Amino acid sequence: MTSSGNLKEKTLPGIPPANLKELLLLFVGKRKRFKIEGHSMLPLLSPGEEVLVKPLDRLNAGDIGAFEHNGNVLIKCVEAYTEHGYNLVGLNEADSTNYNNVKKPIGLVVSKLG
Repeated sequence: MTSSGNLKEKTLPGIPPANLKELLLLFVGKRKRFKIEGHSMLPLLSPGEEVLVKPLDRLNAGDIGAFEHNGNVLIKCVEAYTEHGYNLVGLNEADSTNYNNVKKPIGLVVSKLG
């Protein structure tokens, strides 16, 4: 099964600031918190910003997600999902490493802190 989309042709949604509900979900362990490092997701996410992630086992093309990969956490945009895993890209082509066949999503980025 394959789903894909050209990110240049899609309008990526903004990531809203965390509301009270999201903060409560973080407090009770239903959200995970990650800090953005690097410039690969500019202009949507800047280094030092923190995001909340809703744990999910499956993400779709165009989603901004958090992924475990070789002991690191990646915050990237899903370009496609194939039988081999996720193909992930940054939004800042000038300063991004893209990844193919990433197996394990942590979840969907749902809001920003701060």
